[in-house]
Amino acid sequence: MEYALEVPEPNPFTTDTDFKVFAPWKERQLDRANSLRRLLSAITNHHFFLQDEVLKSGVWGIPKDADPDSDRDEAFRSIWVEELYMWPEIGEDMYSVQEAGFSQQRHVDAPIVPAIDTVGNYQYYLDGSPKSYPNEVVFPDCAAAVLEAYEALDEKTQRTIDAITQLIDNGLALVGRMKSLSFLSFVSAIEALVALDNTEDPEKCESCGQPKYRVTNKFINFLDTYVDGGRKIGKNRRIFSDIYKRRSEIAHTGALLLGDAHEHWEAKEMREKQFRLHKMAMQFSRLSLVNWLLTRGAIPSA
Repeated sequence: MEYALEVPEPNPFTTDTDFKVFAPWKERQLDRANSLRRLLSAITNHHFFLQDEVLKSGVWGIPKDADPDSDRDEAFRSIWVEELYMWPEIGEDMYSVQEAGFSQQRHVDAPIVPAIDTVGNYQYYLDGSPKSYPNEVVFPDCAAAVLEAYEALDEKTQRTIDAITQLIDNGLALVGRMKSLSFLSFVSAIEALVALDNTEDPEKCESCGQPKYRVTNKFINFLDTYVDGGRKIGKNRRIFSDIYKRRSEIAHTGALLLGDAHEHWEAKEMREKQFRLHKMAMQFSRLSLVNWLLTRGAIPSA
């Protein structure tokens, strides 16, 4: 995915620009880009990720243009490098491109955002698989409205939503490799939304001073509201309860999903049941976030 960001800031670069000026400006751009990338992963059935994330710590390598006729000891000596495209004037050059207009300068006939097919909201999340659209990126009908609702949030709430989308992003990145951690990431995203949605101080016990509510009930009631639209469908309430129960078993007793610590090939029925629950946790984290944002924007929920 290629993108360009329009940052309404004055050009911070001059002929004597150094890294102290460039770093905070670039940091704001990266934070902005990463927030939007994670948000797209959280509100669609796709995972948008940085290809070099697995190489973030660096790699060993030798320069491709090493001259074999030179000092062989130096030409073929490995060095530790970070996977980063950089040149001394990058800051000033990037701002020049931005001022000139990225799409107009380099892609005269191309729109900034090409047309993207959309699908009805609730159907989109219930389907829950990009494999249904193998050759294209498909968004829900509400995608633009969700992005607008996110932009309308105050900075503090936006940063909390950024943390929630990071949890969903973690869940997507781990879904095929560390299923239990992936599952916990999706449920933690929902729990963070529950906390964000319940800002009032709960009623407390007069004798012990502890909050008078059951965490499981708050979790189920939240999903009732932001997944089922308050309809309290019995079948779905049992699924919500099963998701939270499984979360507790993983976190507190080490009861990992099958296939994490041991293969359990013979337990096909249980593996499929856990797979469905994992997928539901993933989609419910997305749908509840979408509907929470849409209600903040006074827009009909998905």
